[in-house]
Amino acid sequence: RGLGDVYKRQAVIVPARGAAEALEHTVRTLESERYASGGFSRIIIADCGMDEDAQRVAQLLCRESFDVTVCPQGDLARQFD
Repeated sequence: RGLGDVYKRQAVIVPARGAAEALEHTVRTLESERYASGGFSRIIIADCGMDEDAQRVAQLLCRESFDVTVCPQGDLARQFD
């Protein structure tokens, strides 16, 4: 595997459920940390049963940053294929 494969596999998973009140703060803090020190390439928001408002926030975060994604909790393994 090349360096691109290694980079693809480095991710932070943020589990989110219910209203996920801290989701935006958590993702933005991780983005700042990533740019300051590196160490991981992607932020994956794991939808563990977010309500509609939290899903909207997650989708906005994904649109703002190409390296933030959201996926159902059961599909996490596919993010590393």
